[in-house]
Amino acid sequence: GGGGGGAAGGADPNFDAILHAIEADAQTSTRVVDAQIIEERNADLRSVNRDLQELHGVVSDLNQVVVEGGEMLDQASTHTARAVGATDEANRGLRSAHTSQRSRRRKCCGITTLVVCIVLCALLATGATLFVYFSTGATWDLARIPKFIRGASGATSAHRGAANVAALG
Repeated sequence: GGGGGGAAGGADPNFDAILHAIEADAQTSTRVVDAQIIEERNADLRSVNRDLQELHGVVSDLNQVVVEGGEMLDQASTHTARAVGATDEANRGLRSAHTSQRSRRRKCCGITTLVVCIVLCALLATGATLFVYFSTGATWDLARIPKFIRGASGATSAHRGAANVAALG
């Protein structure tokens, strides 16, 4: 029967070579797998790096938008403050105009009342003078009527007096 698998005193020299080849192949396979893993990791890192650069660009753009928005808010705040100041000044002007208008109206009413009182007093004085004059039985003689009643014309002639009597009568 058969020489069976091995020599009586030791291991088969081919076995050691095969074992060594298997180990070398395993190491090569491990190196290849390790190289593939490293290459995949490098590709993933490059992808993450690109994503981070894109994110940095987005954040930079967002920062610029925020800065510009802040400037716009500052300008809006300045314009609002100016508008409030102008509105306050306009309100003060309106109050002053209202007060002046009311004062002018009061003065106008006072002057009108004074003029009406003076005219009424003059009419009453004239009426009282004429009443007294005619109640004494005097005739219509313009020469005797006080000058302020006759007016500046100084109508003293009998002709004008007769015309006035005719006009009154």
